[in-house]
Amino acid sequence: TIFVSIDGETKIDLSELFSAKFTRFSFLQYDPFRSISLPAHLSDAVETITQRGAFATAIGLATRKLDVLGFYKYTMAIDNVNLLPFRENLAQKRGADIKASLSYMLWSVVLFMAAAATWFFFEESVTDYNQLREKKAAIVREIQTINQEVEAVTLASDGLDGRIEAAQKISSNVGILFDVYDRTIRSIPDDMVLKKIEVSGEVIVVQGVSPSEDIITKYIENLSENELIRSAQIVNVKREENGLSNFKIRIRF
Repeated sequence: TIFVSIDGETKIDLSELFSAKFTRFSFLQYDPFRSISLPAHLSDAVETITQRGAFATAIGLATRKLDVLGFYKYTMAIDNVNLLPFRENLAQKRGADIKASLSYMLWSVVLFMAAAATWFFFEESVTDYNQLREKKAAIVREIQTINQEVEAVTLASDGLDGRIEAAQKISSNVGILFDVYDRTIRSIPDDMVLKKIEVSGEVIVVQGVSPSEDIITKYIENLSENELIRSAQIVNVKREENGLSNFKIRIRF
């Protein structure tokens, strides 16, 4: 079906005329003002307009409706007309805004995970330090027990000199170990955390984390000032991505 716009002076039935010439098509005359209610003061003016077909486009555009996708649905017989020439630019801008929002959200999640990991790391370090303090207290109690046993053996029999001497030697060694252990702990600078302490003979190996190598150097200096410690040497230092340095130090006493 083809709509044919007419003007005010057309008196013949164009649909019949065109249908006679073009038998494969059907024709309907279209008057843009047929279904429009006009104010009284405009009705006379409209009736005097001869080229009424010129209003077909303007009225058709006015009756188009915008759907939620940003395209136009048409109430006229015109299809696929894009009234948004900058639709692609707008789509690119929306895409850029979405990417920026996603990037911001991603970085927020990364920062949150990093903060959470750091918190758990230091929480674990504090737990390890508390465990070391508990071990220290256990050593103190062990020393006290040994001293009590030595006193009991001395009072019980003078004939157990060898046993008493051995017990005193053990007590002396444990006392030295305790003093070295205690001073190793007391020499720790601020912001440094020890994660592990191993004792083998006259060697103590400590492992921990530090925010800088200068603090590790300061710890070595503090250990060297102790008269019970013969030497303190750095075995290795490895700086992690989070900015902290893992270190390992060998102490001889």
